[in-house]
Amino acid sequence: MLAGAVWLVAGVAIDGWAHNTIRPLIDTFFTPWHAILYSGYLATSAVLAVTVARNRTPDLTWRGVLPRGYDAALVGVVIFGVAGLLDMVWHIVFGIEVDVGTLLSPTHLGLAIGGTLIITGPLRAAWFRASDESWSRHLTAVVSLAGLVTLLTFMTQYASPFAGLSVSAGSEPIWLTGSLRDGSDLTLSRVIAWQEIRGIFGLLLQSGLVMGPVLVVLRRDSLRPGDMTVVL
Repeated sequence: MLAGAVWLVAGVAIDGWAHNTIRPLIDTFFTPWHAILYSGYLATSAVLAVTVARNRTPDLTWRGVLPRGYDAALVGVVIFGVAGLLDMVWHIVFGIEVDVGTLLSPTHLGLAIGGTLIITGPLRAAWFRASDESWSRHLTAVVSLAGLVTLLTFMTQYASPFAGLSVSAGSEPIWLTGSLRDGSDLTLSRVIAWQEIRGIFGLLLQSGLVMGPVLVVLRRDSLRPGDMTVVL
């Protein structure tokens, strides 16, 4: 399950890279990076399906056939599958998104929700286990946490202080063409101020997205040496 989740996250990262860097963009749903993404999804789905088939008995409910914490991952498989089919239709009808549209299209948001539920299965399972578990089982939870942080920062990369326009200028403002709605001129110094505000907001947001899940985990269990290295 964990290997499939890592595979899925890698597919998300590669697909995002392709949307933002490959020009001209391949205007089709059937791409190598989609193959990586959806094969990771199929791998995790297969693991859950086999587990359900093995544990299914007449006296067990659907929630009882999976280890505690993985029931939401099964819901995520359904959401991801439906969103994936709709994403194929979306690409056929509207084409391939670029830039911010890649992250905020309805089908990609559905994929993100389903993927988050799948990837955090090991983390939720660890939440219900004893805190003095072995290193190997503890590592699955840490890698799952890293996957969650990766998805959160990936889906909000448009607000990252490490991406976007970088502005630098000398001491004297340089006048640019255009004006604002209030009639005032747009100067480079004003643009720099906006970029500084955007950068501060991005730093606060990204810090919250990274440390928020970590602080939630700390309510249940303590981190071990090296855990934050894996997460970051």
